[in-house]
Amino acid sequence: VGDRGGNVHMYNIHTSSPVWESQLTYGDSLGTIIKVAFSPTSDMLVCCHDDEPMISVWRPENNQTWTFQRQCDHGSAVCCLCFSGEGSLLATGCQDGLLRLWDVQTWTPKQDPIAGHEGPILCIAFSPNGMQIATGSSDKTVRLWNAETGESIGTPMAGHEGVVGALAWSPDGSTLASGDEDGSIILWETETWCIKGKPLKHNSWDIIFLAFTHANGQEPSLLSHNRGCDILLWNAVAGTISRILFNGETMPFWAEDFFLTQDGTHGIIESGNTVTIVDISLDAAAN
Repeated sequence: VGDRGGNVHMYNIHTSSPVWESQLTYGDSLGTIIKVAFSPTSDMLVCCHDDEPMISVWRPENNQTWTFQRQCDHGSAVCCLCFSGEGSLLATGCQDGLLRLWDVQTWTPKQDPIAGHEGPILCIAFSPNGMQIATGSSDKTVRLWNAETGESIGTPMAGHEGVVGALAWSPDGSTLASGDEDGSIILWETETWCIKGKPLKHNSWDIIFLAFTHANGQEPSLLSHNRGCDILLWNAVAGTISRILFNGETMPFWAEDFFLTQDGTHGIIESGNTVTIVDISLDAAAN
């Protein structure tokens, strides 16, 4: 996780104990960290900073220490970032509405910034096969891009009444889920890009995280997390809530960010000045 001083903190998921933290001084840091992302191979950590046109890159020096490697200039404040599935590309969405793709070996732009959105890009998701990139924006649309060429695919996908802040592809790539600030989740059928059924309604809190997850080997379910710290599991076919995994009423602050562990058993809620690790396995939720 990142803090307002521009430092990075790492924790052991199972013990909640600190593992490592950076020691940047105020003059060396880029200020408040708003997003962090590990590469799929876990050999790189990338951060973006509030109102700064930069990303910072960290690499492991050994099992217990990470070293600040470089900064990459974007020309506009970075709102979100996402690695491709194999980790060779980093996509960044910016305040100027442009999508940027980076070769992580050389940290050079793969191509010119990609234009299309009429507002800041707030979320990004690569398709499971890595061939497409979905972006959501404050302009209330979802757009698709060819990950190789950067060309737009189709027209802007309209349907949300609020800012789009979360995206997730189903494992087979047949469905794209998008969530907005009104608490609505739209499921898009990727063959025709038509809306599947009625929007799912979380509640009035804005959606900040979506993920399709295999629960105990069953068919993929859709997990959603909102600003109110509620974690829900949905039957995406029926459009109904399968289970409430966590009730956010117990949290003293609203959520600033949320992460899901790779095995899907734990959620990490960043709220106020705390990090809360929640066991969201079905056995735990049942109890």
